[in-house]
Amino acid sequence: LLDFGLTKRLNPKIKVAFARLMHASHEYDVDSLLQSFNEMGLKMNRHDPFEDMANMQRGFGDTVPQSDAKEVSKRKQRDYEERMEAKRAEAGLKKGQKLRNPVEAWPSELVFFGRVTAMLRGMCSRLDVSYPYLRTMAMAARETLRESVPKDEHAENLIHPSSNRISTKLQQRLVEAIESIDREGHMVGVQICVIQKGEQIANVAAGTLGTSNPRPVSPSTLFNIFSVSKGVLTIGLLRLVQDGRIECLDDPVAKYWPAFSSKPNVTVRHLLTHQAGLSNAYPENATLDTLLDWSAMTKFIAEEAVASHEPGEEVHYHAL
Repeated sequence: LLDFGLTKRLNPKIKVAFARLMHASHEYDVDSLLQSFNEMGLKMNRHDPFEDMANMQRGFGDTVPQSDAKEVSKRKQRDYEERMEAKRAEAGLKKGQKLRNPVEAWPSELVFFGRVTAMLRGMCSRLDVSYPYLRTMAMAARETLRESVPKDEHAENLIHPSSNRISTKLQQRLVEAIESIDREGHMVGVQICVIQKGEQIANVAAGTLGTSNPRPVSPSTLFNIFSVSKGVLTIGLLRLVQDGRIECLDDPVAKYWPAFSSKPNVTVRHLLTHQAGLSNAYPENATLDTLLDWSAMTKFIAEEAVASHEPGEEVHYHAL
């Protein structure tokens, strides 16, 4: 490859963006993947980050030995055709009709790297070698991302200094447990806060923001917890029932949220048990910014979202 001049020096900004792309693909970090697309100038014609993640992992996955190539190729082709037919059905197209290209503009660096990658994969196949290509790239990418963070922003110690403010037995046991986890090589970053009768009896922050981000976790660090929030929301809602502010779980949602009146048969229980029929209710061409817009999303769910089935008839996981 070197003899044929297949090398390219990336400018610092693109180097970090490409490293983020590789590391995100390996770690299944959807948020960082989208960030890398934006940094590289990769323009998409649709918003489907989980499909983008699957494509990256397929494209940069383990190489296939020549002895297995035929069978693997058949399986991949079959999977590809099934995915394409599902997408055509979703887009309302007939069998065989052409789908719109999901990518509007490819960065030249990514095009170049894709071609070099294809040659490397072909060489491994010819040599009958299965090689963890993405894992290797991710290791180098991780170091690039860590080096891009100024040294004075790196975590200096495992335990954040704020953890010294509490001296309870529980606090000490948590610190010792975190130190043990770190010695075993399983530590990344953690926050633990325990409040009893309105008083903090433990509050520990430790580690870093990620394997590729050496900044320290502090008590105010925000974590994306995805659907763990559903447990917190359910506790809060049941507390409203306990206090009599919600009279019955079988009451219509519109009784407490008048704007929801377009779906009069959806009850509070339907929402809690994923039976409201709104599992696929998303605004058209929604982005992460759209989903984070509280006013716009509550208005959409209440006034515009259309149920895919009668409430209570089916159970489908509701992400929102």
